[in-house]
Amino acid sequence: MSLVPTDQELAISVEISGLGESLWAKSEKVTGLFSDREMLSVLMYRRLWSNHRAFVQLWRNALATEADIILLSGLEAAISIAANRQLGSHFGTLVLQNAAFTVLGQIDMHRENDDPRRAAEDEEILRGITAGLPEGVKPAKIDFRALAREGGVPRLYEWHRQLSSVSSHVTGVSIIYGVADETEQARKMQARWHELSNKMRPMMMCSATLTGSLHHAEVIGSAGHLEAARELTERMDKISRLWPCGSG
Repeated sequence: MSLVPTDQELAISVEISGLGESLWAKSEKVTGLFSDREMLSVLMYRRLWSNHRAFVQLWRNALATEADIILLSGLEAAISIAANRQLGSHFGTLVLQNAAFTVLGQIDMHRENDDPRRAAEDEEILRGITAGLPEGVKPAKIDFRALAREGGVPRLYEWHRQLSSVSSHVTGVSIIYGVADETEQARKMQARWHELSNKMRPMMMCSATLTGSLHHAEVIGSAGHLEAARELTERMDKISRLWPCGSG
């Protein structure tokens, strides 16, 4: 198996980038409130498209760790776009719950640092966020595994978990991958990491962008982009059958 993207994979990645650029150009013209399903999708697609472009630059410059960090963010954006398309207004509630959860953490930090002024400021922000929550709904952290299940994109979560474990976060495994070692076990781990970095990381990013584009185009009602995304998805599904075992 090739340890770098094939000509076919590189060709479809160029088409996916073209789709993303065109879809974002249309998305910039969408207007609405934060609470609108379409506007939420636009905000998340902006993040995904930004991640895609940053990943391409980092990968081309052999900055694998930095590219992985951006890829992780892109996977989260694609998972969220798919969940928003499926869950509708309930997804907006999940976003507000997560925002409230985050601000609560900031308040606790300010109190630990004996900074009552900043704690009071964030408490005011928290009241504004929770005012938009349905009665009885409390702050909660977003569960990307559950979001991926709801959005019908479990493969994206598998990749998200893989990246979190072995490269994007500073862990024992991620450090071992970057250390030269003559032991057979270390060589096998490093060979696997290089294989995934050189071949699968670009395909993961392209898959996330394509998946996000498919669901986003449907939400904002862009028929032409939706048709193009479906055609590319069919082709990507065939290509992905040749990917290494464990890649989704």
